[in-house]
Amino acid sequence: MLDNISKPKSVILNYYVGNREAVESHFMSCVKEADVLKHRSQVVSSMQKKDHNQLWLGLQNGKQLLYGSS
Repeated sequence: MLDNISKPKSVILNYYVGNREAVESHFMSCVKEADVLKHRSQVVSSMQKKDHNQLWLGLQNGKQLLYGSS
């Protein structure tokens, strides 16, 4: 088992998944599921593709998500 604390993010992603597109797809699926549970799918369904990209890039760059925590 890898020691996740000492490994760079890129190594962990490559070890577990193999490509970033799969990680992005899984991330967006999780966001959509959470939106269904919390907001009855009102937030993510109203977002445009550029908003999805901004959300993903924010996660990649370690930025705080801008879509609130209400």
